[in-house]
Amino acid sequence: MAARLTSRRPVVVAAALALALPAFGESRPRYGGAAVGSVLGEPAGFDPIAARSVADTSVIALVFDTLYRIGPDGRIAPGLAAALPDLAGGKTRIAIRAGVHFHNGAAVTAADVAASLARVKASAAAGWLLAGIDDIAVDGDALVLGTTRKDLPAILAAPATAITPRGADAGQGRAGLGRAHVRAAGTAGV
Repeated sequence: MAARLTSRRPVVVAAALALALPAFGESRPRYGGAAVGSVLGEPAGFDPIAARSVADTSVIALVFDTLYRIGPDGRIAPGLAAALPDLAGGKTRIAIRAGVHFHNGAAVTAADVAASLARVKASAAAGWLLAGIDDIAVDGDALVLGTTRKDLPAILAAPATAITPRGADAGQGRAGLGRAHVRAAGTAGV
């Protein structure tokens, strides 16, 4: 019995189309693009100090802001801080960005920042982050920390150090807590 020859053309066309079409999956995006992916698991809550999983920190990063952030290129940039810290005389001064408000409309103040960081420092779960800071104080529109750590911006970019109104526990479902944003004309959200 003779074998019947079939055309290989459909297989070649299908292979060419598979190579030409973009693949959609959870992988590293092209630089300058956007990544779309799922969160592995369900977040346990919204309190920055209590974050323990990738799901927790992913949601917290979408809801709250920190003084500094680490960009995709690995560089540290000011978030709620107006600039990088000023180290002088055994203290670190951090100016807080003007014109920033919480979702409930309340202005973000240096007192909110100080209370949030004091709560982190006092917590058993995340206090180790701020172990090198001796004191936390407010001086006008700036935060003054008793430390000269040069890695402070990286520490203050950690999700646990996210700023909440008056340092409140964000896991208690208080209305109005949320990502701070700039309301100045022509300025995008922080």
